[in-house]
Amino acid sequence: MSTLNHPNFHTIVLDSTRLSPGLRLDQLPIAQLSRKRRKQLIDQAGIRLNQTITRKASTHLKSGDAVSVFWPFVKALELKPSLRLHHHHTIINTPPLYEDDDLIVIHKPPGFLAEYPQNHRHDPASVFALPYLSSHHHPSSAQLPQLCHRLDCGTSGALILAKHKDAWRHLTAQFKHRSVDKTYLALVTVPPQRSLPHQPFDIHTKLHSTLNDFGKIIPSASGHQAHTHIQAIHPFTATTALLICKPIDGRTHQIRAHLDTLGWAVIGDTIYGQGTWQYLDTPLTHNLWHHHLLHAYKITFTLPATAQPVTITAPIPPLFQSFIHQLSPHPKSTIQLIRSI
Repeated sequence: MSTLNHPNFHTIVLDSTRLSPGLRLDQLPIAQLSRKRRKQLIDQAGIRLNQTITRKASTHLKSGDAVSVFWPFVKALELKPSLRLHHHHTIINTPPLYEDDDLIVIHKPPGFLAEYPQNHRHDPASVFALPYLSSHHHPSSAQLPQLCHRLDCGTSGALILAKHKDAWRHLTAQFKHRSVDKTYLALVTVPPQRSLPHQPFDIHTKLHSTLNDFGKIIPSASGHQAHTHIQAIHPFTATTALLICKPIDGRTHQIRAHLDTLGWAVIGDTIYGQGTWQYLDTPLTHNLWHHHLLHAYKITFTLPATAQPVTITAPIPPLFQSFIHQLSPHPKSTIQLIRSI
């Protein structure tokens, strides 16, 4: 599919009058973006060189090259950093999904880091969860809630934190022994030539344990076992669908990496799927900076205090619902179907 006439892309075809010798991709003038911002645009799969995504900023351009820029990302980068990154530092005042004396389950927003990056280790990994704690609970720095598992930055949904070490050991043991039942919702794009299976199916592709140079987890025969159960519950169009995904293991990027082996892409994912969602005919793609439509919808685990199972549901985020209303031929029945899962 050509990017040259797609409304989401602005394309520059280089010729000798617009090309200086040795010009690199990250040196090409794009709107009012600085070189640092252009590098971010490249890293987030916002630039295509001759209709192919490239993440190599040092690529040298030549006459005849067509550089296509995903304009929604440019508009996001043009915002002041303090505004664009505000959601990473906002104190969230919504109530927790669940809380008792041992643990708290919060609704992690999309685009929000579950823990601080390694170069910010002076900050407690889970300090962002403090606003969710009951007003009567005032932990010391040694008793801050600890993450029991993780969600990718762009993924939203239920996230469990333990309030003390005994609860953390109990909960993390459940994840280690694969006894936690996790249900994700994914809005995906599917290549036109591949039809959606009508029956549930499983992916058992082993995955490498570390990210490659492009931030991806890749299949590897010598990698860790990874098992994901998938069911297409609602095809929207010939190329978009809503999936239920159940990762049995908890590998990094597991659902996204497994879907990538099929050529499917979570809408908004700038790492996997070669940006096929960028061609969707909807203005909602303008809102997908640092945000993909993968949602940790339900999680079932055993409470440390009572050994009783509990299921926690995280409501579907507004943008996810907006995409359903935009893409589904029957959005109300789709929402009802999700609630019945």
